[in-house]
Amino acid sequence: MSIRSIQRLLSQLGTHPHALRHTYARKLVEGGTDIATVAELLGHTDINVTRRYSKPDMNTIEQAVTNIFG
Repeated sequence: MSIRSIQRLLSQLGTHPHALRHTYARKLVEGGTDIATVAELLGHTDINVTRRYSKPDMNTIEQAVTNIFG
């Protein structure tokens, strides 16, 4: 498959290659992979770029509050 074919397929599915990359990184962080390893896997030379994947999303924050007070 060509890169363009994959882009078209993802577009038809309503997503973008960057969304897949973000999901991959996020799952690694959520799974406990250390941030330095995630940075290496993504090819980031600056670990601060990778840190955005360790920021909790709203669902994670809501779940944490529910766990405390729920």
